[in-house]
Amino acid sequence: MGVHGQLKIFENKEFVAEIKGRNIKFEQGVTNARYTDHNSSVDIFVKGRPELNIEIKNYHGSTKISKDVLKSQFIERDLFNAKNLNEIRWYQVGTSKTSKDEIINMLKTKECREALEKLSNTKKNMIFKNYNTIDGVTDKNLEQFISDNFNTIFK
Repeated sequence: MGVHGQLKIFENKEFVAEIKGRNIKFEQGVTNARYTDHNSSVDIFVKGRPELNIEIKNYHGSTKISKDVLKSQFIERDLFNAKNLNEIRWYQVGTSKTSKDEIINMLKTKECREALEKLSNTKKNMIFKNYNTIDGVTDKNLEQFISDNFNTIFK
């Protein structure tokens, strides 16, 4: 997140209400599902109940959340670490916002599906209502997950 995104997020009344009176940390280090010696970081970590891991995307023009960013930051970092889905927030503060359908289509790609399948079965059961190990992560699972959670996670 750049300084412009940091400044813009404080103009968002919903964000300000979520963090009011709580301790926040910028660029909080967290583990991830990738095999690397380096941790990832969330843009803003909010202490308290619920804890929040907030990612800020400040895109303009034709630039939006990419499949690679969704895979590495949303799946391999945020979903991998989530104790529950209410902890994850992605605020889109720029003029280009990624839609629900775009997120679903990216999650259905080979790369994102492979990353989702690498999550533990316990995690997949938490994320997907009707997940089973025989079928794996299905299109229906992805569509239901985003339909149920898009407005809570992607703001």
